[in-house]
Amino acid sequence: HALPRAHNLAPMATDLLIVGNQGGTNVAQSLANAATASGLTYHFLDQRRAYSSNRIWQALNWHLAGHRPAQLAAFSAQVLETARQLRPKTLICTGNSPIHAKSLQAIKLLGVRLVNFSTDDPWNRTMRARFFLNAVSNFDVVFTPRTENINDLKRLGVDTRWLPFGYDPALFFPEVLSTELHQSIAVPLLFVGGGDQDRADYLTPLANAQLGLNIFGSEFERYPSLAACLRGRLEPNALRQRTIAASVNICLVRHANRDQHVMRTLEIAACGGCILLENTGEHRALFGDSACYFNSPQDLVTQARMLLINPLEQQRIRSAAHAVIWGKHRYDDRLASMLAT
Repeated sequence: HALPRAHNLAPMATDLLIVGNQGGTNVAQSLANAATASGLTYHFLDQRRAYSSNRIWQALNWHLAGHRPAQLAAFSAQVLETARQLRPKTLICTGNSPIHAKSLQAIKLLGVRLVNFSTDDPWNRTMRARFFLNAVSNFDVVFTPRTENINDLKRLGVDTRWLPFGYDPALFFPEVLSTELHQSIAVPLLFVGGGDQDRADYLTPLANAQLGLNIFGSEFERYPSLAACLRGRLEPNALRQRTIAASVNICLVRHANRDQHVMRTLEIAACGGCILLENTGEHRALFGDSACYFNSPQDLVTQARMLLINPLEQQRIRSAAHAVIWGKHRYDDRLASMLAT
């Protein structure tokens, strides 16, 4: 399972080396899109290469070695070799970057600035990785979209800055749907995201209320109470169109991740979708009175019912929330903040 070596890379200085999950709505891909829009040169390494295609071998490493990627050493070597050839000004990694501490140290000696955008809580028990916590202090700066992580990271000796999620304007934007398409995909209530117990606790009363809840995302199969609402997964274009067509989009944070906002917070508003938000400090700070909020599972049912019978309020929220987000919270803006810090 040896990884391919970094052959035939242009022997010239590159603005960015980006390491993360490539494609779709992944944050690393959106940062690459932002680099293109900003006229920056970059090279992308998909960090999924660090995980073995041998499921048994990967599972053993994951469960017995602290969520360790099976090909951590080989991938770290590939990142280092790529940095030696391209001499990027900045290495930007997302999430629990599968790069050894020693490789990060060697890359820093090349004069490369090391940046991490911590997309998930590194202390979330489902993704806590010893290799990352041992390496994270080698980054020059870590940006986190969750305030709960700032002091945690600083205690590890990391220069830590708060930076919220953004939206990718290439993927999430208002779109005029044909009548036929709108009618074929419109649903009363839409939720898109990963399945956690706290999210299932909120969505189950909504499902029981039979208000037309549709759920797209992974891991919800574990909750029989939601089986009738599950609709699979969505590609970016379909995600945008369904967000626009839905009467109401439910936005739940992930409590196990200590979130106060999530990627969907920005994406729904950027599309011009009607957004019903879990009541958090960061949601309130972003939207103020431009959105509708809920405080508990039963309050979610109450607010959803209210919005479904009030098309004028739906339209007010669509316009107001979009105006708050559009043009101000792009990943172009987030990349500029990372490079300016």
